[in-house]
Amino acid sequence: MLWDLAQQEYLNESSRLAQAVQEEMNRITGIQSRGVKQAPFKVLVGATMPAALVEVAFITNPAEESKIKSEEFQKTVVDALTTAVERYKTDYETRIGIVQPAPPPAPTTAPATPTTTATTTTAKKVGT
Repeated sequence: MLWDLAQQEYLNESSRLAQAVQEEMNRITGIQSRGVKQAPFKVLVGATMPAALVEVAFITNPAEESKIKSEEFQKTVVDALTTAVERYKTDYETRIGIVQPAPPPAPTTAPATPTTTATTTTAKKVGT
């Protein structure tokens, strides 16, 4: 029972990690997200920590194969994965109380000047 609870927590955290990775990979590639999927991949089964499997490119696609051979692309992917892990770590540590969230920026004080406010009202037609 305790193992099942622990595995469920790892699964939830793995989803958060995978989401951060997906967002960073989408940012660097400009490709529309295909979403995060869950499946019992052999390489991830039994992991006692958050884990994610990342597909960077497909070597069966000649254009993608040449891209993954490029040192520039490899560095870009490494940077994106590093950013994702750092984001996840900060989020996790904030959620469990190790790190305090950054305070909101202090409001700037401007000299008192008369201001004009405008009000906009929208009417909704009844019965439509």
